[in-house]
Amino acid sequence: MKKVMICFILLFSVASVQPLFALESSYDIVPGEDFSVLKEEILSGQGTGIMRIYINYWGTKGIIDYAGSIHYGRVFEEQQEIKIPKSYKTRKEAKEELAQVNPEELRLFPNTLLSQAIQKQWARENYTPLKEYWELAEKDLNYEDIEANFSIIPKPYVPEQFKNVKKLPVKVYVNDQLINFNDSQPYSLGKGKVLVPIRALCSSLGYQIQYQKTADHVSVVTLSNSVRAIDISVWRDYILVNGIAVKVETSPRLSLEERTVVPMEVLYFMAEKVEWDQEKYELKITT
Repeated sequence: MKKVMICFILLFSVASVQPLFALESSYDIVPGEDFSVLKEEILSGQGTGIMRIYINYWGTKGIIDYAGSIHYGRVFEEQQEIKIPKSYKTRKEAKEELAQVNPEELRLFPNTLLSQAIQKQWARENYTPLKEYWELAEKDLNYEDIEANFSIIPKPYVPEQFKNVKKLPVKVYVNDQLINFNDSQPYSLGKGKVLVPIRALCSSLGYQIQYQKTADHVSVVTLSNSVRAIDISVWRDYILVNGIAVKVETSPRLSLEERTVVPMEVLYFMAEKVEWDQEKYELKITT
């Protein structure tokens, strides 16, 4: 697998959740585990190659942005191209030849599950896996096996050079009153993307905040008032508004001070009016 910028480990047990952008909808991110789903396998390059398309689910990786936030969990597509010495008319023939001349090339990514499409494809072709499975890619591995391995993840390590990252400061006003934040400050990622520590805003917006874990160990921050409940998790690229999933362009994440910060998009569900002044770097909220 390709490496991300920095690998982090979480302080607490966070939920396995299904991001809306995931391309294999029957699987969730599992905190503490990395796995892949083989989505597609085709003959490419006029029969001289095999192209595999995986959906990778990373539950142990974190990416730190330049403004100093940690974003956990990632789902992304990755292609693997396997070269074949000569041209073949069918994928089965090509793989049988490859098993003889270069069997390691047939190995699946570590912790790979086969999608239903691949299982049906291999069955139609009467193809019996040859060298696909190895010590890091077990035969008949299923999602329940991976989910059962999920464990509590310790505190993230933050390198010294990231502890004093210069942020683009943002002033936040609620009903024309400047909000004072403590250790974790609101900041901009540029291009109108603003992240705000949500706890400090809740009382000013008339919301209560609750940290909870569901029966399946899902850690969620719930913001609620008399008419609305909003669920947020740093493992998701969406929020739940009264139980309805809403995709957000900038995902919620943890600041380096381990505070939950949310994108400006979340505030639209919490107030009557939200205005961003790009020149002054001011966020004005009206309840």
